[in-house]
Amino acid sequence: MTNPNSQLESFPSEGMQFFTPVSVGILVQLFCAGLVMAVTAAISLSSSQRNLPTASNETSIDASDAQRSRPDSTEQGLAAATSNAANAANGTDGSNETNGAEMTEGSSEAPVADADAGTAAATSPPVTNVRALDDVRQKSRKLPLAGEGVSDEIELCKIFAQDPATVTLELIGGEFTVPEQMTLTLKPFPVDAKSFLWKVSQQSTSGLARNQEIGEFILKEQQLSFRWFRNMDKGKLPFCRLKISVGPDSEICDLWSVARSGAAKVRFAKSEQLMDEFVPSGIRLPPFEILELDLTLENWPEHDVSGEKLTFNETITVTFPDDESNKDLITVKLSLDKKDGRYALRGEYLFNAPVVSTRRKRTEVNYEEEKLTEDQLKKTSDSLKSSASKVEKELDSVQQILTGLNDRRAGLVQQIANGAGNAQRAALQQVDAQITDKEDEETELQTAQEELTAAAMTIEKANSLCEDIGNQGQIQYRLYRPFAGDGGDIVIATTVTEPAAITRPAAATEPATATEPAAVEENR
Repeated sequence: MTNPNSQLESFPSEGMQFFTPVSVGILVQLFCAGLVMAVTAAISLSSSQRNLPTASNETSIDASDAQRSRPDSTEQGLAAATSNAANAANGTDGSNETNGAEMTEGSSEAPVADADAGTAAATSPPVTNVRALDDVRQKSRKLPLAGEGVSDEIELCKIFAQDPATVTLELIGGEFTVPEQMTLTLKPFPVDAKSFLWKVSQQSTSGLARNQEIGEFILKEQQLSFRWFRNMDKGKLPFCRLKISVGPDSEICDLWSVARSGAAKVRFAKSEQLMDEFVPSGIRLPPFEILELDLTLENWPEHDVSGEKLTFNETITVTFPDDESNKDLITVKLSLDKKDGRYALRGEYLFNAPVVSTRRKRTEVNYEEEKLTEDQLKKTSDSLKSSASKVEKELDSVQQILTGLNDRRAGLVQQIANGAGNAQRAALQQVDAQITDKEDEETELQTAQEELTAAAMTIEKANSLCEDIGNQGQIQYRLYRPFAGDGGDIVIATTVTEPAAITRPAAATEPATATEPAAVEENR
């Protein structure tokens, strides 16, 4: 018989054979699960290194303590497997502190971390120093709307503002009072999220078109432009100013490009001269009554001037006095002119012309103001020479007669001294009277001769002055529209360096904001 105890003894053995592979399988599974979890934890730790640059020793210890506090031996085995797998993956001995330090050092070179850092930099808005009105300043605050070569549709400048509703336009100097009262205004109209419109209205108190729109400013995709409506008046808006504001940043801009030319010069070919126009033909200017003209005379001979500024219906007088005659030798009158639609400086030239007259055979020289031309000077000079020649001949004749009278008188005196009678004494009295008349005539002729000589010298001086003024003299000018108070001037045309038209507002000093990346691209 078989011993039952022998079967009982073999049962544990078989049980040992059965449970042993099962336990090993469970351990293998636990090890694999731990390895996966460790690798996952390592990847998670690497990807989050921007927020946790250094492994926390305290956190590791707390985690270990939490694992050790669990009563379930399976959970303890899983925690141990996870720890061993993580140590194996990192090549460490399982120390929490060492593992954290090594992961921190390795994270700075991890490709995954670099990729994440690049993504963060790409999504973060760049910090830029570009301000909304930098392009306006780049253009020196000059945004011409009209002038030579300027079309009816003009791109003015860039305004780097993401929201066009934050941009404000303000017109300065839109009030005109002559020849009729007129006002220019801006009316803002939002178009869409990226566009804004300002229509320019011209309102008048008289006339058929009392209220009409003459053009419009357009801000679209950070580009400010202007468009003239067809056949509209361009003689006023360009001579105003435009204030552009974006938040605290603002600039005041000129809408006219200054017309520059060489200095004006006087020519005496005619007695009146219309000098070069201030601006090319075809360009309209504001009402002439509101303009002013500053004048500076350069390289002119010594002169007296009545003023340095011209306005409509006024005249500046330049005189060249003659010390010997105590009269003004030449007079130059300068004024503004708008004849036949032309806007220019007009010169009118006069001189005190010596005029020879004869009364009762007496030659006199008087001075009368006449129009000055080169031809007139020559005619006057020729007339003086002719009169001087005539007087000289008359003087020679009188002097010859005087010589004969004096000789006869000497003979009569000798005869009377030798005992001549009354006839010789009567004859002597007649001769003396004739001599007196001729001596008076001689004196008059000599005086006329002196006056004619002085007049001839005056004409020579006038000729010399005309040559000096014409060859060397220059007229520097500045035509402008003045603004009331401290508004400055709108310079229209000038031959000299343009002065500062207005005090510019201080540039914004606020720190740059990390917005408007498109503005950076436009400014490059």
